[in-house]
Amino acid sequence: MLDLLYPMIGSVALILGLVARAFPSDRWLTRLNIVSLLLWATYFLLIGGHGAFTSLLIGVAVAFSAEARKPHLSRGFLGLEFLMIPVIAIMLGPRETLPLFGGVMFSVGVAFFSGTKLTLAFLTGELIWLCYAIWLGATFGILAAMAAITALLVRSLQRWLQDPTKRQGR
Repeated sequence: MLDLLYPMIGSVALILGLVARAFPSDRWLTRLNIVSLLLWATYFLLIGGHGAFTSLLIGVAVAFSAEARKPHLSRGFLGLEFLMIPVIAIMLGPRETLPLFGGVMFSVGVAFFSGTKLTLAFLTGELIWLCYAIWLGATFGILAAMAAITALLVRSLQRWLQDPTKRQGR
């Protein structure tokens, strides 16, 4: 039964994450990303990616607090994520710290940035998650990271085309 469940969860999370990253609106990116993060947390828990599961749950807390306009909570959860890195490294090994580093990039983006800086923070996080998914051998994770990177690049291009001052180098 689980052999069918985790591919379905990974597929839905992948599609939802792509839809979220394709929106030029920061608000929709954040909201859909919360649902996608919950699905990815479930997926990685099922395949044994405990560092990823931890990072994704903290990411949900950061995104919720940012969406609720509670920046002090976002920063608190971001601090918790930083503190979890050595704990996870000791308990689970260095591989499982990669999702926390990627998660920190997402959390920093959500907590402090908007627009191009938010997109760059997400791109950096996705590149780290791609490395982790490759190391773990998580097929849906690899596909999701590659697709998300593509969607974020498209998002950047859309925003750039909508703002003529950026095309003129100002």
